[in-house]
Amino acid sequence: SATLIWKATNQNFLSRPLLAMIAHLCIGDTWNTINNVESRRGASVPAVFCVWLSVVFTTFLYYETLPKAGLVLLPSAVWITVANALIFELWRLNGKEPMFPVKGLSSAAEGVNPSN
Repeated sequence: SATLIWKATNQNFLSRPLLAMIAHLCIGDTWNTINNVESRRGASVPAVFCVWLSVVFTTFLYYETLPKAGLVLLPSAVWITVANALIFELWRLNGKEPMFPVKGLSSAAEGVNPSN
């Protein structure tokens, strides 16, 4: 879909839809680190919501530019909607860890000495 947008915007890498996709990928990577590397289940709830917002916005811009490209991206938006519900339920069922990063609560950081 990015190639379709690139071609539709006269091969402009700095078009709004492509910049939105770059932002979406960066936000998704940040969420991945919070959720899967640091295991911060509370902080991953608002983070995955930001991923959802970014994919919905990107899908909208893609569709606005070239409907076919927006439709190609639509399944990602649907999947991230499901992921939002799953992440929220995991957080709710597992003790409602704070939704903001708190030093020392990461299960991945246990046994790691930050001074090394």
